[in-house]
Amino acid sequence: NKMAVVRRKLEKIQTAMDRPRTYICRANKNLCSGANAFTPGGRNVKLCTGYFSKSIQSERASILVHEISHHKTGTNDKGKEHGGCGDPNLSTATNDFHKQAEYYEHIIECGLYVPN
Repeated sequence: NKMAVVRRKLEKIQTAMDRPRTYICRANKNLCSGANAFTPGGRNVKLCTGYFSKSIQSERASILVHEISHHKTGTNDKGKEHGGCGDPNLSTATNDFHKQAEYYEHIIECGLYVPN
C-alpha cells in the first residue's frame, strides 16, 4: 500500500515538473541558512547558493524534486539530507517514509529504495 502511495506522489511530482514553474535565484538569506533551496508554496522554488555549488546534475535534480514534493504532495522534512546513496536518513520516529521529501530526493539521485 505504501508503494502505491509513493507511485502516486511520484506521478504528481512529474506532472508538476512538466508544467511551467518559476525558479528564483535570489532567495531570502535567512531561509537559505543551511539549505540548498526552499519552496514557500505555489509555483516558486527559491534556489540558494548551496544549490549552485552542486556539480552533479542528479544532485540538483533531486533537490528540485524534494522542493516540489512539498507543495504538490504534502511531504515533510522529518528526515535529514542523505548526502549519498547509502540508506537515506529517514525519520525513524514513524514508519512514514512515503511522507518525507528526503525519500523522493533519494529516489531521483540514487534509485528506488524500500525501507525495511
